[in-house]
Amino acid sequence: MTITEEILAKARNYRTDNEELEQQLEQKLEQADALAADISDLLEDTDFMNQPESEQAGATRSYHQPLGRMIQVPSGIKIYKCPECDYIWLQNRIGETPPECPEHNITLQLTD
Repeated sequence: MTITEEILAKARNYRTDNEELEQQLEQKLEQADALAADISDLLEDTDFMNQPESEQAGATRSYHQPLGRMIQVPSGIKIYKCPECDYIWLQNRIGETPPECPEHNITLQLTD
């Protein structure tokens, strides 16, 4: 399971007494579902969807966290990690500036 899939699964199962937060989560999940459908539609018009998964995997690179969890990110996207904890952040766009760690409020460091 990718980190994105893990986050979406947790968000879908998250329950709270905070109605505003639940509404915001629901709205974001609907946007995520719509985005996934849009991406699927775009890829259906290309040969990418017809390629074997082994060839599709060539378009990504892997990153192994210290605990052995693997995530796949597109080539050119940088991965940043908090030096104090396991928090990681992936760029959404090339050139995007990373935030601070939400727990420690320190600058994230670029991984190899």
